Amino acid sequence: MIALYYPNDLEGYRKDRIANITPIPEDKGMLYGGSGYWPFYTLEAVTTSGQDDGGSNAGVIAGVAAAVVVLLGGGFFLARRRKGVADERE
Repeated sequence: MIALYYPNDLEGYRKDRIANITPIPEDKGMLYGGSGYWPFYTLEAVTTSGQDDGGSNAGVIAGVAAAVVVLLGGGFFLARRRKGVADERE
């Protein structure tokens, strides 16, 4: 194989979430496209001690709403099933 060009791979990460990450190879190497685990093994996350990130609880609210819908649907299904069985006995 003859390489006609080498693409300029751009990689980035959020510095407010990751304090330090070591690329492969260490001098101007790749973070995510390398063939090893070393960048993720050497990753240092930024810790927030007691600070609220101000994020929304949309995922929690959506999960609770989905659970309520499933429970109501199951209750409706069981109520209809019991009524059908009672009609058959009479």
